[in-house]
Amino acid sequence: AITKDNKKLSYLQNLGRIYRYRGNYEDSIIVFKSIEKLTSEKGNLIDLEINNAINHFINGSMELTKISLEKLKSYINDGGLNEIKNEGVRNHSSSYYKFLKSIVPKVKMNKDKSLQKIAHIGESHCLSHAFQTINLNKSNKIINPILIQGAKAWHFADNNSNKFKTSFIEQIEEIDQGTEIFISFGEIDCRSNEGIITYSKKYGKNIDEIIEKTINGYIQFMETQLKEKFLNKYY
Repeated sequence: AITKDNKKLSYLQNLGRIYRYRGNYEDSIIVFKSIEKLTSEKGNLIDLEINNAINHFINGSMELTKISLEKLKSYINDGGLNEIKNEGVRNHSSSYYKFLKSIVPKVKMNKDKSLQKIAHIGESHCLSHAFQTINLNKSNKIINPILIQGAKAWHFADNNSNKFKTSFIEQIEEIDQGTEIFISFGEIDCRSNEGIITYSKKYGKNIDEIIEKTINGYIQFMETQLKEKFLNKYY
């Protein structure tokens, strides 16, 4: 049965994700924090802490990220993943937990506040190099992650509007980080059960043509959106 608390839980989960898609991590953290009072189910708590961990990580709060990862470890060890009925959500939660657990110990935050930031916008790829110091054009800079979760090149090549394009445009408008940007939406989703292979089979379209159209549309979208703000774009 769908209870009032379940409806509120679903609403808050969606609201927290919307805040993150808009780059508003502080409000996203507050919303997900409020969910703790509504549920004791391990599956919901895993979803909560995955989102907490992602938000804290992007905010550069490694200690808070570690706390969320420890909670996740406990929930997973208690069989919480089995309580998540949706296979996609279950796999996503497990993958993100392993991913963050592997990269958090490697992050070394540079405390030099005078260093310029360089934005790195992408899907999970952008988290791999988060907060590292890079020497680019004879200048040291801090790589600052901007996450658009779940986005693929395919989404940006699509002529129709979608949440990934909206998130990209809104987050780009908020950053003022010099003349350079890293872009990591390189994958075009070649998994056997989804993405361009499935699309090719379903609609009987030539996969080479799909790839060419996807890459061209993706690059065109990026160049159009970024040309006024960033002189140098690194794909």
